[in-house]
Amino acid sequence: MRIILLGLLCITLMAVTAWWASSDEPSSPALSFQDEQGSGLDYYLRDVKTTSLGPDGQPIRILQAAEIRHLQADGGSQLQQPSLLMYPDTGPPWRIEAASGRLSASGDMLMLDGAVQITRAQSPTTAPVQLDTQHVRIQTRQHYFETDEPVQIVSAAHRLQATGLQAWLQTPVKLHFLHAVRGRYVPNE
Repeated sequence: MRIILLGLLCITLMAVTAWWASSDEPSSPALSFQDEQGSGLDYYLRDVKTTSLGPDGQPIRILQAAEIRHLQADGGSQLQQPSLLMYPDTGPPWRIEAASGRLSASGDMLMLDGAVQITRAQSPTTAPVQLDTQHVRIQTRQHYFETDEPVQIVSAAHRLQATGLQAWLQTPVKLHFLHAVRGRYVPNE
């Protein structure tokens, strides 16, 4: 009797498994994803945080994203809600956030799009800074970024607007504004 029940149980499990495997459920969206250029997706990751360390073992960059989609065609990755924290030699880190982005296969070039915001907190030696634009190209290893888009920078009571910017974020910080620069500087009392 037990052998018959065991046999029926095995047959039932095989039938349920065969039905489940042959069901017409749609495939996972990640498995059928194609980017704008038609490149297939290798894999994707959610809630990602990667840390790059310097020779002294201290963080020099931290990249976070809600989702990373790695593309087969060129080895690059698409990022959703990326946030990059860059640590200069001295002073507080720079935080760069955007709606989306693309990371090169080597990880050396990061392109961010859609309401890009770059901030640095106040410290005893630096004023707080907030920069807003729509698109930036970042050379991650050099702590350098550039944009051809309009930018607005706010630091304490100071305001500056320009079109195009080149920025070196290592100490000393250097900013080169390209066109149509307008600003308001409020001297200290």
